Order: sequence, then structure tokens, then C-alpha cells
Amino acid sequence: MYDELKTCAAAFFCNKGKEVFTEKEFTMYISLDLRWMPVKEANTLLLLLLNEGIFEKIDNYLKAKIDFSDIDVPVAYKPSKELLDYVRSSMKTTPEQKNETKSVKKKIPVDSDDPLPKLMEFAVSSGIKKGAFIAECNQIMKKMNIDIEVAALIVLRDHGADVSPYYDDIYAYVANK
Repeated sequence: MYDELKTCAAAFFCNKGKEVFTEKEFTMYISLDLRWMPVKEANTLLLLLLNEGIFEKIDNYLKAKIDFSDIDVPVAYKPSKELLDYVRSSMKTTPEQKNETKSVKKKIPVDSDDPLPKLMEFAVSSGIKKGAFIAECNQIMKKMNIDIEVAALIVLRDHGADVSPYYDDIYAYVANK
């Protein structure tokens, strides 16, 4: 299963085109853009990749801990049924394992200063569906090679929302990344 996890991670990097990313970027990209699995399963996949030493967490960012250059990723890769079953079975754990998983989750702090959840909330209150918002943000982020928070401002602006109150916060957040 380790080889399949490495192939899945390599496919993510090939598709994403970035070397460093946040947890949220990983789970949203896997679930909403690539549509490989639901968000909860993508979170479990991330934990598996961290536990297997394929990814590492540095501050609030994730990056590959291994070299993917020797991995042959098939065109239009999708995780195998076996990998999906493995991820799902990893979600169903005993109470002892759940406590271990909670301790692993505690080691991965969530960035409380991240303005993306606020922008997402604003988008939903403006009538934009959450999934469509994230997909548009990811599209613009890839196309323009910008941070997702800046892409979120562009999406909101394009939908007619007044984003001027968010400029300073986004600027400060992106400048401190």
C-alpha cells in the first residue's frame, strides 16, 4: 500500500504544480478539483501520507519528504479501489486507535489566522455555492500562479461582491506566508 500512497502523492504534486501547500489546499484539491474522494477521506489520506513519512509538516505547510522523480504516474491517474478502501478502513478505527489519531491531529495545528474560511463564509452568504467557489479559486490560483486567498478575492469581486474590506487582511496574511 505504501507504493500506491507514493503514486497518489506524486499524482497530486503533478496535478497541483506546487511544492509546498496547506492542509486545506490538499484536501480541497483532492476532493473538489480532482474528485478523488470526499473531504473527510482526503483528510484521512493526508494523515496516512504524514504517518508514512511521504509528506512532512513544516510550520503550517506541507511538502514532500521523498523524491517523486522516479515514480511513473499514469496519465489521468485516479486512486485504485484498494487505496480508497484502505483510506475508508483507516477512518473506521477502534477507540484506542481514535485516541492515537486525535494525538496525530493535535500535532497538525490549524492556522487560525487563515482568512480563507471567512472569505468562504462571505461567498456563501453572497449566494455562491461553497464547492463552486473553491473550484473557481483553484482555477484562478493555477492560471495566475497566485495564493488562494488572492484568488478568492478575485472570484468574489467577479461575482459582484465588495471585497475592499478584506484587502488589508489578505495583504498582511499573504505577505507573512
